[in-house]
Amino acid sequence: MQGQRYWIKAGAIMFQDGRTVIPTAEFETRMHREGQIRLTTGPLGTEIKWDVHSPSFASLMQAASWISELKAPYFLRFHAMGWFEEKFQTAIAATERMEEILARGDRHIVSRAFVNPGKPDQSSLPKVIRTCLQEGSPNAEFSVDCPFDAQSGQFTVARVGPHSAIGQIWGTYTTSHPCKTVGGYSDVVTEVYKSVLDTGLPHYDQVIALLRLPDNSRHWVPYHRAVFACTNERGMQGVSVVSQIASVDFCVI
Repeated sequence: MQGQRYWIKAGAIMFQDGRTVIPTAEFETRMHREGQIRLTTGPLGTEIKWDVHSPSFASLMQAASWISELKAPYFLRFHAMGWFEEKFQTAIAATERMEEILARGDRHIVSRAFVNPGKPDQSSLPKVIRTCLQEGSPNAEFSVDCPFDAQSGQFTVARVGPHSAIGQIWGTYTTSHPCKTVGGYSDVVTEVYKSVLDTGLPHYDQVIALLRLPDNSRHWVPYHRAVFACTNERGMQGVSVVSQIASVDFCVI
């Protein structure tokens, strides 16, 4: 975000910084070690950026007491293993969330993905997910096909739709980071696939996952997901997954 930029250190507004990019070394020193908070405010809103596990209590409270005088909406961007991003329309909501994060700042995140199953709320569903669930079938342009290999007992990624969440960020290669079928992220997000394959019934849930983006930065990505049983042209059974990046109804921190 561009605008008037400030750093808050030990609860005091130290100085203004007009740069738009913070180097990695500067993040390590200012945010991680010293607990400084970067606040940027301008016509598009106000951003508060900090490291959750740094000594930033006083600075975050200073920012919370100040933002009611600054432009809405309010973007909270905070680091805990990876970057989280949350948006609030009112200073009260943003302040309450900052206080909540402060109270939970000593928690160590051990999982790379969190899944929240539940009945879909039609009013908050992304349009593509809603349409696929209503029609009872995935849209190939937006879906990722994962056939089941009976010998290995694993699902593999065989096709990535160009307009899928993966396709839009990582491209349609089936070897990109989120397509890997081993590791903590894969174990969590594929757990429901076998149940869908066995029952033939579509499944809906919400996910927050720590993913490595193409620029090698790590971000916690929230998305809605619908999983459908399918059979590919080679007769292999598996699932087709439609995912759309959007705000979800739960928080990791």
